[in-house]
Amino acid sequence: MLDTFKKALKTIVEAGTLIIAMAVVLQIVADDPVPILKMDVVGGITGLIESLDDEGLASLVALAIFVWFFRKKSS
Repeated sequence: MLDTFKKALKTIVEAGTLIIAMAVVLQIVADDPVPILKMDVVGGITGLIESLDDEGLASLVALAIFVWFFRKKSS
């Protein structure tokens, strides 16, 4: 049961990552926010990075967890 949940969650995360990557590429190519998503994906990512920069130690911990999660996932 737990393995099924883990596999489903992994699939959802991978699909979300691919959708975000595709939205970034489309926004860079079109030089406008993606009309399908009705949002500025690159601006959102930039804002997220800027907010992490403002938080100091908490952002380093969050970044370490993020990197650990994706390295563990690729193993």
